[in-house]
Amino acid sequence: MKTLNLELDIAEEDHVAAQNLYQAMSPMVKYGALFFALLAPVIVFFMFRLDAESSMKGIACGLFGAWFGLLWLYLYYLPKQAKKQFAQLKKLGCKARYTIDQDGFELESENGRVRQKLENLHAWKSNDRVLLVYLSDWQFMILPRRFFASDDDYQWLQESLSTHLGKMK
Repeated sequence: MKTLNLELDIAEEDHVAAQNLYQAMSPMVKYGALFFALLAPVIVFFMFRLDAESSMKGIACGLFGAWFGLLWLYLYYLPKQAKKQFAQLKKLGCKARYTIDQDGFELESENGRVRQKLENLHAWKSNDRVLLVYLSDWQFMILPRRFFASDDDYQWLQESLSTHLGKMK
């Protein structure tokens, strides 16, 4: 029976990476945004080619404004909010020890100790920087990849979560 022992000290960049993964767009929205981003220069071109009275100019301006707003949201506002949240949640940066085995997670910090069985977890999601283990739709544990001793340990945890919880969220 394999057991992982992780000593975590969550940093601001870990929290920002976790929030980015949590708020990641679904593939449908992502492909739609990519299509729209490729279409944006065409919209701008037509915006300046159409006469002022055309209703199409208003639609083009609206689409361009929506594209710019989404760009601002994902590149500026959401990362800024994640940093603000990290600064406000003082206990998020405290050191914690995770013991992970085939039965579940045990978290121990200066605040206490919690044992969570794998079958009681809700879902999981990962990327190249962090692994999120969801306790509910909106509450998750952050496990930065850099705290794993090896890629094999990271893969083992992903396989265990996949076995108990199914595919990634």
